[in-house]
Formats: sequence, structure tokens, C-alpha cells
Amino acid sequence: MPFGEAFAQGLKIVLAALFGFAGGFWILSALFDRRISAREAVMLGVGLFFLMFFSISSMLRGGPGLLILFVGVFGPALLLRSLGRYADSRISTRLNDAEIAKYRQAIYDYPDNPHAHSLLADVYRRLERHELAAQEYEAAL
Repeated sequence: MPFGEAFAQGLKIVLAALFGFAGGFWILSALFDRRISAREAVMLGVGLFFLMFFSISSMLRGGPGLLILFVGVFGPALLLRSLGRYADSRISTRLNDAEIAKYRQAIYDYPDNPHAHSLLADVYRRLERHELAAQEYEAAL
């Protein structure tokens, strides 16, 4: 095998190891942040191992192993990250709506309570609805 081909194969293996390391790091960081359970981390780790084995063996036979590994590691990571952000925004919206309803009910029941107005203004400020927040802060005074 000529030096150039051997160097290219070695570079591909190093890149595959880096992609595998990135996948392992993602799994461990999710585990330590308690976003996944230990069982899920083990399953993902075993899947990553087999994906690396398949992609490296494909790469050594001249196939698109590096591309398979790249897509297999970073594709699900990006997908899960975007799905997680979407779920967080949905939950946040529901929680904010529930808080608004709760504080409006408190204001309806006790219209002279400045704390309810102030808390409702805080929710509006967090939602960047500044005009409504200003009105509620003024009502609290």
C-alpha cells in the first residue's frame, strides 16, 4: 500500500475515532445531566460501538463508512436537541398560561392584592409582553 493511501486510511480512522468520541461524550453528558437513564446510556453506548465497528469496516473496504458514522452520531444528536427544545417551549407555554390564569383568578378574587398584580406582571415580563407587564406593575402600586 503506498504511503498516500495508508495516510488517508489512517486519517479516516482518526476522524472515525473523533466522531465516536463525540458520540460518547454526548451520551455521558446526557447521563450526567440526568437527561437519560443509565440503561439508556448503556444502550446508546452499545449502539455507538456497533455503529463504529460497521462504519470502520465499511471504510476499510472502500465504502462510505466515515459518512455513515458522522450521520449516525450527529444526526440523532441534532434531532434530539431540536425535539427537546420544541418540547421545552411547549411546556413553558403551558406553564405560563397556567400561571396567568392563576394570577388573574387571584386578582379577580382579591382585586386589592398588590402581590397578585406583581406576580402577573413578572410572568408578562418573562413573556416579553411589556405593555401588559407595565399595566400590572402600575396596578400593584
